[in-house]
Amino acid sequence: MNPVMNQTESMMFEELRAICEPHGLRVMPKMRVADVFSINNTGLSAELYSFALQAHFDFTITDTGKKPLLAIEFDGPTHQEPGQIERDNKKNQISTFFGLKLLRLRGANLASLRALVEAELGIKSKQTTEPAKKDTRVAKQCKKCNEVFIVQNSDEPLPKHKCFKDPITNEPPQAKVETGKKFDKKKVIAGCAILAFVVVVIVVFATSGKKDQPQTKEAAPQPPVVQVVFQPTPEKVTATEKSKEDDKTSKKNNSATEKQMDFLKVLANKKGWKDSELDKKSELTLGYRRKFADLNKAEASTMIDAWK
Repeated sequence: MNPVMNQTESMMFEELRAICEPHGLRVMPKMRVADVFSINNTGLSAELYSFALQAHFDFTITDTGKKPLLAIEFDGPTHQEPGQIERDNKKNQISTFFGLKLLRLRGANLASLRALVEAELGIKSKQTTEPAKKDTRVAKQCKKCNEVFIVQNSDEPLPKHKCFKDPITNEPPQAKVETGKKFDKKKVIAGCAILAFVVVVIVVFATSGKKDQPQTKEAAPQPPVVQVVFQPTPEKVTATEKSKEDDKTSKKNNSATEKQMDFLKVLANKKGWKDSELDKKSELTLGYRRKFADLNKAEASTMIDAWK
């Protein structure tokens, strides 16, 4: 059996309950559209009437009398497909026809879920949170390369980076690139020739030794058997080791930079989030499970844009 809600929807359901239940509101997941509205004899078209019998809202928020106040839809990546876009438009038309607000959310909106829902419902948060510590640091962005840096105050200059030019040469600093040792083909060929000569000498001595021994029975001469063992050349071994090193370097370079992580912590601190909440906020922003400490560069950039 398939689960009723996926992982992202389950997290949204728990977050919505924490927002609504203190105000006496209820969160109903996966309610059929025809159960939210009374669609009989309302003048709804036959096409939308048939669609309402089959479709459902991801979440429906009701008051104490079970009157629907707000419908919420989470639009994942599949909502960009033509067929899904058509179904979303039908759901929008039905909600407009009956006068119910429909809030559509994407992954970038999940970090601001509380503020969006409270604004639609006209309620104020009843959460009691500790006052956030004042952070004097500020985020400054390079106008040339758009790289973000965390500095102590707005007057502090940006640190040296790829846009920085040397005052003497007026050129950016050149990074030193370490290159591996070049493969010497001549040495490999010479080594192979020596190995072949040794094999031939061994075969010759083995054959001559058998001829000198007295034979009691005449037997047909057997051709010598030479077993050749192929070993990987230094070039292949070097290429394999280089590939492994490149994979390690790629994974390390793909991780979020320390500056991105510091910037995210500053934004979280300003929103009043605790460190223990960062993993959950990361999952809500990205739409899938990801620990805050394991973010890569692309995910960190997405979360910076969402949290600003």
